[in-house]
Amino acid sequence: MQIDETRLLQKLKEGDCFAFEHLFKTYHLKLFSFAKRILKDDMLAREAVHDVLLRLWKRKDKIVLKKSLESYLVTSTKNQCINYLRLNKNDLKTISDTDLGLTEHELEFYQEHGILDLLISSDLEKKIGNVVKQLPPQQQKVFVLSRFEGLSSKEISENLDLTVRTVETHIYLALKFIREKIKDIMP
Repeated sequence: MQIDETRLLQKLKEGDCFAFEHLFKTYHLKLFSFAKRILKDDMLAREAVHDVLLRLWKRKDKIVLKKSLESYLVTSTKNQCINYLRLNKNDLKTISDTDLGLTEHELEFYQEHGILDLLISSDLEKKIGNVVKQLPPQQQKVFVLSRFEGLSSKEISENLDLTVRTVETHIYLALKFIREKIKDIMP
């Protein structure tokens, strides 16, 4: 179902609870899935999305969109997740600033190319899995440990006896390769 974001935003600004409920039903699952990919923790992902939506409701009359409402919500969720990662660095697995930078870069790419909806589909994940299998063995191992198992660059360097810089280079090159290949498999 296509929604008229301009009308929905106008209703929100007027304090229409039904408009907010519609927004919640439309975007909550996508934002939660997106946040979970970043935070790798259900509870933190729910909290991040809750914070974003609550802040939207509280600031509804002050919102000015430069892009779409969806883009605004995704960007807000991304920023909230990155703030959580920075604030909870010691509670979560050790996350270097480079890991955060790579995550931000990856998320911006997904958002810019409109594939956030597809990221939560199993079909695309299978395709990405096939692309990952095409990576050189060491690069594939590093990428899997980073993106699928959630290890930090430092943890990967210790596990594989590589320098942190080498790990970060492998991740960068893997992301570049995957982005290039994704262009070919996108509908």
